[in-house]
Amino acid sequence: MDKTEFLDQLRMSLSGRIEADKVTDNLRFYEDYINTQIRLGKSEDEVMMTLGEPRLIARTITDMQKEETEEREESYRSYGDSRSEQSGGQGISLLGRIFTIWFRLPAGVRLILGIFAVMSVVGAVFSLLAYLIPILLPLFIVVFLIKAFRDWLN
Repeated sequence: MDKTEFLDQLRMSLSGRIEADKVTDNLRFYEDYINTQIRLGKSEDEVMMTLGEPRLIARTITDMQKEETEEREESYRSYGDSRSEQSGGQGISLLGRIFTIWFRLPAGVRLILGIFAVMSVVGAVFSLLAYLIPILLPLFIVVFLIKAFRDWLN
């Protein structure tokens, strides 16, 4: 088996089992490893023999990914339990719940909500300015005229 076949089999074995960016990262890692070993003087066949079967490597990667996911979920649960104990058994705080919900949303939904929030703030600022300009503009004009009159007298 050559490098291309190895990487193709690894890609096929990983696709659909872990996130696409993780598949790309792993393929890049193994391609870099193979190229480095060849530059160090090993033949491609030697490198392929030391790596072994791509399906077994893919299984190891997916198992590790599952363990990482389970550990992350366990740490989230334990964080929630510790927050519950700190708050006297009332559960996670409102802010904690909001962050939990926010990070579970798909990236596109978070983007749309973020744009909506920014537009709301900008709208509020312009509404405030629209309210204040009729009050402040005559004041600025009076101050400007007084200053201009004083400069004219001096």
